[in-house]
Order: sequence, then C-alpha cells, then structure tokens
Amino acid sequence: MSQFLSFVKRGALTLTASFAMIASASAITIQHFKGTAEFDETPKRVVVLGNGSLDVLDRLGVQPVGAPHSLLPDYLAKYKESTSNTGSVGEPDFEAIFTLKPDVIIAENRMLRVYDDLNKIAPTVMFYVDNGEYWKDAQANWRMLGKLFDKEAEVEALIAETQAQFDKTAAEVSNKIWTR
Repeated sequence: MSQFLSFVKRGALTLTASFAMIASASAITIQHFKGTAEFDETPKRVVVLGNGSLDVLDRLGVQPVGAPHSLLPDYLAKYKESTSNTGSVGEPDFEAIFTLKPDVIIAENRMLRVYDDLNKIAPTVMFYVDNGEYWKDAQANWRMLGKLFDKEAEVEALIAETQAQFDKTAAEVSNKIWTR
C-alpha cells in the first residue's frame, strides 16, 4: 500500500511540474521602455492610450475595448463607435479605464508621467518613441505588440512593407535631385 501511495505522490508531483512548465512556456514577457511586463496569455481586453499604437493594432486586427476618442484621424474614427472613451491622448480617464477591466494598457509618450498609476490598474506597456530614432523605435514597438498579441509574422510583413515604401520614396527623391 505504501508503494502505491508513493507512486501516486510521484505521479501528482510530475503532473504538477508538467503543468507548471506548460504554464511558464506560454507566459509572455514583454520588454518595453519602462521595464518588463508578464502575461499568462494573450491579452483580450486591451486599452490603448494613443493613436500610434491604435494604428498598429488596427493593422494587426486587434480590437481594443477602450481608446481616446479625441484627435482620431479619419481612418481610425471607427473606434469612436467600437470602443469606450478612455480620455484624451494627453489625459487619461482613470475611472473609465478601471471599469473596462483591461488585461493590458498600451500607453504612449504623453502618458509617461502617469505610467505608475496606469500600471496599478492593469499591466501597462510603453509604446515609446525617442526623439531622433523614430523608425528604429517604431519597429521595436511594433515587434513588442506583435509578440504580445501573437502576431509576429504580421508585424514583420508590415515592417517590410513600410521599409519598401521608404526605400521607394527615397529613390524617387534621389532621382529627382540628380536628374535636374
């Protein structure tokens, strides 16, 4: 009987360890401007606090539950109907964000001063662009969102497409300069 109990205990320990390994294997670690954020799974309830990150989420097909409704360009205006208003791009509505029960908050440069307050509501990642390094930082931010939402291949295609547009424009400008 004690051999049987020993066998059952070993089996239970092995099973527990296996579940722990599976759980840690599916955990998502996101490095961002303010540090690291950990997620057990791909976030479903997303609050976005800027138009740059909203643009990327739109291109990736990620539907946020909350976004600022002010200063939206025409191509993002549909989010006034499909999301709850989370304040302006410069001043978040903390109560509105809290009531949305987000799995993640994506904050941008203007929210840096309130990052710690946002992070108390839900894990917050910074979509941060430093002066002078826009394209480099944009790519890092896009890749961060790709990893967070399991859309890394889509992000790489978006980066390649955008780089091709940059290269084409640079070549056209260069040709016009040298053909004068």
